[in-house]
Amino acid sequence: MRMKIGVVIAVACLSIALFCGCEKKDEPVKTQTESLPAFSNVLPSALVGKTMDTGGKVFIDGLNKNKIETIVNIKNEDGFDINGWAFDDKTNTTPETIFIELAPVKDGDKYYIEAKRLEREDVAKYFNKPEIKKAGFIIKADIKSVPSGEYEINIIQVANGTPSRAATGGKINKMN
Repeated sequence: MRMKIGVVIAVACLSIALFCGCEKKDEPVKTQTESLPAFSNVLPSALVGKTMDTGGKVFIDGLNKNKIETIVNIKNEDGFDINGWAFDDKTNTTPETIFIELAPVKDGDKYYIEAKRLEREDVAKYFNKPEIKKAGFIIKADIKSVPSGEYEINIIQVANGTPSRAATGGKINKMN
């Protein structure tokens, strides 16, 4: 008798759970609705008519989950996912506006995209400069508009309307 009651209770609980909370709901189909920003060969308005200074401290931590020790090969389907840090070492500031510039090793257009700034406590601590806490940058972008070829990666920071370009030493080989 005890066993029958236990089975009945178990079946009743399972039935209630199935009836109340386990009905299958239609889940939205996950599609790529978010479009990534794309590189452009049009000079950003923040740089138009400006004299470009040289300088700044910059470093790329990774590009498409690779360290940049040599040239990183990139295909259209890979996209462009880069992160690192940059700051103006003359003023020890982190300008709000930062661009990634792809400059062709041979002839051709330069390509630009604006990056997002973020906090990098580790960089501020390493340089012992709390004022550069917001030195980080990140961008995930579509790279289809960039023609095949080899490009140097530069960082352009804009402070008080004055742009400053720094070479990262990194290069990509855009393959398709």
